[in-house]
Amino acid sequence: MNTDDVLIVLDVAKTLIAKKLRLKTVMEQGKKTRQQQEREKNKYVSQVGPWLGRLLRPNSKAMKIVDDLVDEFPGRNSGSTLTKRKNQWIKRAKMIPEIIEFAEYIGGPKRMYGAALYIVRDVALGQIKLGDGKGKARKMANQWFVEKSISGAADVFEEGGYETEFRDFLPPNISFDLGPTREVIQIVETFGREKKNWETMAKKLAFIAESFNDIVQVVKKDLRSGNEVVRLCALMTAITIETGLRPGEIGNVATVKDPDTGEEIKIETFGTTTLQARHVKFIRDNFIELRFIGKAGTENVAHLSDADVLKALQGSLESTSLNGDTAMLFVTKSGEHVGYKELNGYVSEKWGDITPTDFRKLKATQTFYDSLKEKVRGMKTNLRQAMVAGARNIKKKVVGEILKVLEGAAKDAQEKMSHEDWKTTVRSYVDPRIIVNFLNRGGLNDALEDILVKNKNVSLTFDFNSFLSQAKVAVPVVVFQEKGSGLNSPAQMMEELDDLIENLGFRSPG
Repeated sequence: MNTDDVLIVLDVAKTLIAKKLRLKTVMEQGKKTRQQQEREKNKYVSQVGPWLGRLLRPNSKAMKIVDDLVDEFPGRNSGSTLTKRKNQWIKRAKMIPEIIEFAEYIGGPKRMYGAALYIVRDVALGQIKLGDGKGKARKMANQWFVEKSISGAADVFEEGGYETEFRDFLPPNISFDLGPTREVIQIVETFGREKKNWETMAKKLAFIAESFNDIVQVVKKDLRSGNEVVRLCALMTAITIETGLRPGEIGNVATVKDPDTGEEIKIETFGTTTLQARHVKFIRDNFIELRFIGKAGTENVAHLSDADVLKALQGSLESTSLNGDTAMLFVTKSGEHVGYKELNGYVSEKWGDITPTDFRKLKATQTFYDSLKEKVRGMKTNLRQAMVAGARNIKKKVVGEILKVLEGAAKDAQEKMSHEDWKTTVRSYVDPRIIVNFLNRGGLNDALEDILVKNKNVSLTFDFNSFLSQAKVAVPVVVFQEKGSGLNSPAQMMEELDDLIENLGFRSPG
């Protein structure tokens, strides 16, 4: 073998040996962050019981109100007498700062006259025991602490000019660590998942996007492996990458309503690893349709067109050791099923902390990105028409168009992923940096890989003027002519065009 041949072999080997992603540090940090948040919450909640006990000591102001009410409304502590005492207790408690302070602590200032005060009142009036009151107060304080923490993260979005409605298209518990110019440094998930937090997911999606060609080459090489299990795992991986289907497991069922009787029934559901011969439909050359009942009990439809994958799938159909339409596709010649455990092990061995579901999330992100980019064209046309027509509230029009294209792209991704609703898709599967980039740039002008891998133009600022600028680009050139004169000079035309644009509503909102 000559030198050139050696170099070629080494180059191929280098390509086929994919990098492995190690996320141990990131996952451990996610766990530490969650534990720290729990410690802070527990410390916050631990103040509640003793504080309530102090408020309700004999001769306290809260109990003094009760003594006064018993004198004013004598009789048994029930019926209309109790109702009067309850109403009056609340009115008078509102005048006592230490009671209001406690109510705000456990329930938040916006709800300080609601359930938080009722807990103190009901213990004071003997309607519930002190121990039960402490339990209710702790539960409320626990909920308020989490809500307050998440609300604090949401403030970061408000500072960037984001409309409240835009938050529906981002995971509910996330915020971002920002640089000096509000550029996103990392994703932060408040009281979220430890191992599957969005910081971890972002690194996984970046890894797959950056290594995508290498991953595909490794998988296609393994489609020809002499090892049955490796070959079948590679085929399942290839199908997952191309379609974004759920991996699935044997025994998965969904509860659905019988269309005739309305009764709830359980039906078997499928995914990539549990596909059967009856799920494969040959539509035409180089095109196969997969059709089956998925996790939500709804019909899933996916298509395959990659020649190498189709060839391998055809081989699996022909070589399966089982017979009939219900024959499982991924079985060895000895009849052993190769399922999720083997698939997950294959992916992990090749690419470290990547899982089959991560390929599904990249597919969702890619589908959302492609759909949003396509819909932006129509959005620009609509905005341009609105501005030329002199729409009065142009900002409201812009926000409305943004929400429309975001929801449209989310529904396209939802359909591709076979989710029950589009919010599940954008909150759990689509990388939020796509939406941040879109809102910051007035459209999607950056490649998906650049956004995921390089964080390109991911800045947490809603740039309203960018959307106007994008729409302005396509305004048709108008030739102006003065009365009684010939054509204006190019400079004069451009000046008049600028004046027209300004008069038609292109000014940024004041």
